[in-house]
Amino acid sequence: MSSPGRPSIEAEDFPLLVDMAERWCGGHGELSVRKISRIVTGLEPASSCAKAKYSCVDDANMKPQPSSVAKRLERRFLKLVESGEALALSVNRVCHQEQTILASKFSKKSSDWIEREAIRLTAARCVLAIKDVVPLLKQGDVLLLR
Repeated sequence: MSSPGRPSIEAEDFPLLVDMAERWCGGHGELSVRKISRIVTGLEPASSCAKAKYSCVDDANMKPQPSSVAKRLERRFLKLVESGEALALSVNRVCHQEQTILASKFSKKSSDWIEREAIRLTAARCVLAIKDVVPLLKQGDVLLLR
């Protein structure tokens, strides 16, 4: 009788993949998928004034090593890019972020205005046409709920 093997880590990876999607499309388009995966796992700093979470000395003591997690995330994220799901996740996350910012700045405005403005800002950040944002938002909602 064979052993069941290690449990699936897809559920643990999903929040990191969503973070990668946000960085990949939402204003960070100049970053490669490899660099984004290394930022998300803490191997590289997110900005020039930040510090990486792990040093080379720390890497030797980590289980699993952050570098192997980054490689796994990179492979999984490239599959999301190929299927088009990465863009939907990114648009959804960026729009949610914009809505939160707008709601805190303009608390007296109507929720419809905030939603329309968030869609406009999302289109600008993700370099998309405004008419393309709404279908991607709906697709991103479905992906986040599964």
